[in-house]
Amino acid sequence: MQHRKKHCISQRTRLFLVYGNFMLLVLVFLFLYIYCFNRQNVQKEVAVKQTNICASIRDSVKTKLDNMSTISLNLVYSSAIRKNFSSFAAYTGKKNVSKRETLQSWDNIKAIYDTITAIIGPYQSASQVNLYTMDGTRVGSGYQQGVVKTDLDKIPWYHAVLSLHGSKYISVPIVNQDIPASGPNRNAHKFLSMARLSFNGGDKSEGICEVIQDCNTVFSLATKMEKANEGLHLYVYNERGELVYPYTAFSAQDNYLTLTQQKHFQDETTHMVQKTGNTSQIITKDTVPQYEWTVIAVESKESVYTSLSVFRRAFFLLAAVIILGTMLICFLFAKQMTQPLLKLTRATKKLTMNRVLDDSKPTLPLADSSITEISDLCSSFLTMYDRLRESSRNLLLARSEEISANLRATQSLINPHFLYNSLSSISILAEDGEDATITKMCNALCDYFRYIADTTRTLVPLKEEIACTRKYIDCMQIRFGNAFSYTCEVLPEAEEVLIPKLIVQPVVENAFKYAFNSAPPWRLHLYALVDKNYWRIRIEDNGGSLTDQMRDSILWELSHMDRTKELHNTHIGGMGLKNVYLRLTLQYGKDAIFDIDNTQKDKTVFLIGGPIQMKGEENNGKNIDL
Repeated sequence: MQHRKKHCISQRTRLFLVYGNFMLLVLVFLFLYIYCFNRQNVQKEVAVKQTNICASIRDSVKTKLDNMSTISLNLVYSSAIRKNFSSFAAYTGKKNVSKRETLQSWDNIKAIYDTITAIIGPYQSASQVNLYTMDGTRVGSGYQQGVVKTDLDKIPWYHAVLSLHGSKYISVPIVNQDIPASGPNRNAHKFLSMARLSFNGGDKSEGICEVIQDCNTVFSLATKMEKANEGLHLYVYNERGELVYPYTAFSAQDNYLTLTQQKHFQDETTHMVQKTGNTSQIITKDTVPQYEWTVIAVESKESVYTSLSVFRRAFFLLAAVIILGTMLICFLFAKQMTQPLLKLTRATKKLTMNRVLDDSKPTLPLADSSITEISDLCSSFLTMYDRLRESSRNLLLARSEEISANLRATQSLINPHFLYNSLSSISILAEDGEDATITKMCNALCDYFRYIADTTRTLVPLKEEIACTRKYIDCMQIRFGNAFSYTCEVLPEAEEVLIPKLIVQPVVENAFKYAFNSAPPWRLHLYALVDKNYWRIRIEDNGGSLTDQMRDSILWELSHMDRTKELHNTHIGGMGLKNVYLRLTLQYGKDAIFDIDNTQKDKTVFLIGGPIQMKGEENNGKNIDL
């Protein structure tokens, strides 16, 4: 029965895969742990950073607005400003002003300039201060000094200021090309205006006080923070929900104030917001106290995790190097561990019966190993090998002796078989007075029985076997006379080939017994040759009485007989072709040649043969079937 070979992998591959995958899992786990840890830290750091930035901008903006509010209040409640501005306002309302009133008006304006300068200081804490009379006359001090007649209705904040009845109003950034700007605002010229009504001591409004401040001054810290933090975007909304920063561009901006209100974000809290298009943003909100302005910090998730992306790429590169190094180490480690097993495997593949029985072959090399189990396995294998060699030799010797005994036994069965017929022939010749023929036949019988009496050899040179067979045929020729003739041809290269003793005579005897039962003349031809490392002998008779059915029956019976049973059931005088076939298979096993050819007209050819053996190879055991 053939067993399907199970698909297996080598121990080296198994160790390599086990250790390699283990190290790979460790590295993956380590990466995930470090990545998640750094991710959490980055999120915490971003939250802290955005909270601190929002708080800093909140405080900075509040300080700037407080400064503008302080200037505005000082102007509104300054007695000097109120006195001179009231006097100036009274003169501007008249159609006809005297010279004295004009001079007084200029004195009032000068006093107002001096007071404003004193309030805003030498470093001009405000870019511009404007005082408006209710009829539209503007007194300006700062970068733009002078008295100008304006149309109040065209000023954006005018009506809003009137509706507040004295409370401050801060406008959105307004372009003012007449006032120089600084920093990033140098081209935009955007300014914030804080305006409020001033009263004359009662409930009647006397004018409007406007404090103008450069947007770059108010939002300078926000600009610096955006430059210092790549990917950070800051937005400042006033109490009316209008975007006041960034002041350089207002279109196509997301309304983050509405977003934070819809999601009910609390001040100084950070949130991850999912945007359309699978983008996420991290948002932190804070409120400027007293002004209800909102400061919002926004960063995209991608920009926040840029450091993680760098870490990820660096880690992947490092992991690839480590994995390759680990795989190499695992491979070398597996190779070192399995090298003894590999040597043992190679040794087992070299283990053949010829190697076991060949004394010239050295003992299998021992695979050295520092691992106790592998070393014990190698030692056990060598012990088994030595025992196998000893047991095989003993078995071979016993089998060889058994075969020799069987060959001698089958050979001895032939010894008396021919004697009976020969004695009968001599008796008949004696009655007829054929003394010379009796002498010739007795000499042939003596030579024949001298040959078969030697039981020390089971293999003999082919020429001796043919010579003995001819002695037998000579006796049969004396018996049959001129009715029988024979020829014998032995090629020179076949003469010294060793063949089983008395292997030809039973086939010749079979021809006399079964082939020559028809009318004479009877002819017999023997031909011995060597062909492709095999010796072959053809015994050809002219009986021609063997049918195909008889031929197939004989060959089938011989090929299916039990050799052991036949050996135990042998008896003198009853072997014939079975004896020949049995001895050939005992000597040569599957290499034995035994065939019958009845295809030629009036001829039957028996073919016997086997592998060539020369002198000195009689008992080498090469053809023993263990």
